[in-house]
Amino acid sequence: ALSTACLKACLEFAYTGEAEVADEDALAELLAGAAFLQMDELLEAAAEAYVSRLAASNALAVWELADRIGRLPRLAEAAAKAARANFGEVVAGGEAWTAAPASIVRSLLEDDRLRASEEEVYRAGVAWLQAHDPPPGEEEVAALLSRVRFALLPREFLNGVVMEEPLLDTRVGKQMLLEAPGLAIMSTARPRPRTGGMKLYAVGGLSGPGASAVLSSVERYEPATSAWEAVTSMTTARHDLGAAVLDGRLYAVGD
Repeated sequence: ALSTACLKACLEFAYTGEAEVADEDALAELLAGAAFLQMDELLEAAAEAYVSRLAASNALAVWELADRIGRLPRLAEAAAKAARANFGEVVAGGEAWTAAPASIVRSLLEDDRLRASEEEVYRAGVAWLQAHDPPPGEEEVAALLSRVRFALLPREFLNGVVMEEPLLDTRVGKQMLLEAPGLAIMSTARPRPRTGGMKLYAVGGLSGPGASAVLSSVERYEPATSAWEAVTSMTTARHDLGAAVLDGRLYAVGD
């Protein structure tokens, strides 16, 4: 049943086109109430209010709520994006991560846009599995951890941590590891690194009428947020150049 405060907010919106809520819990109830009462305009307005409040601390809960309501694809994607971009904080949140639905956990662990190292992805999957009592069956364990790109893990981590994990010390778990892309005996292709931790740089170039102006600017694209930003410019304008990264530094060579 909807609370008195929620019903009052729904009526307020119906008459004035605006509604006030006390906190995020009230906003979540208002979202659910708008869906239940089929108040589409209020539902959209509440979803937009949630988009502006998304953070690592609430991304999973909002994602689950949007999925449960089922008519909020933009809110669900915005919450998923916040979770991908702040994965380390999301997992460090403890109960919020371990209580997340399996569908959301699977979606994150297999996402190419996840901003996390493969070690973080593996540890997050194991932490989620270990938090369940009774523990998941070996089929579920293998299905979830198959989202990890094992061939990208450091050899020491693979041998010293993964191969020693009790959850994978099963027939199904061992078979999953044997067949993992890049680890299988007959496998020649390695899985590609996730793009969430990668950045694309546009260095120098030409601009203006007839491409007459040589640029010294450097811009960086962040896949996790789908946004470009200007970073420190070069001291010299260049357009016919090469660029490379070495030890965390970006080098530009040429005119």
